Amino acid sequence: MCAGEVSRQAQHIVDSALPLLLKAFDTDDDKEAVTAAVLGCGVILTGAGAQSCQKYMEAMATGSSMVRNNNNNSK
Repeated sequence: MCAGEVSRQAQHIVDSALPLLLKAFDTDDDKEAVTAAVLGCGVILTGAGAQSCQKYMEAMATGSSMVRNNNNNSK
């Protein structure tokens, strides 16, 4: 495998897990669950790399920003 290539296994994990975690950003009312989803996205992004997560980056950024803003508003 060349540098920058993503293994099929890694891409499968990304494509299976990230949509579920991103769904929690919008649908879960439990702050701890949403925080866990944000952290899970970060772990996957760190482990699999930005290239494998490229198609989810905008949703991750938007969701993370919404969570951060909600946490700031609740203080």
